[in-house]
Amino acid sequence: MPQRVKTDLYVVRKEHDDAEMLEAAARELEQLVLAAIEPAARCHAVEIIDLNRYRLITKPSKVLEHLRQHDCDKPFVFCTSKN
Repeated sequence: MPQRVKTDLYVVRKEHDDAEMLEAAARELEQLVLAAIEPAARCHAVEIIDLNRYRLITKPSKVLEHLRQHDCDKPFVFCTSKN
């Protein structure tokens, strides 16, 4: 059974910042979280939709292969969450 990764993140701040500063902080935190989670762990929670070949790729090993080859940068190939 693959190891599950919990990706919930709660941030408590005392200061009351404006909306722009909170958005910037959220983007920075998102980048940190995504960099911390290995692609191998993420591949269980995402799927690849390839409209060029009319395929839905859900097998974790194939998803990981597509993520490593940067196939999601191609037109009409999408990496989406299974939720």
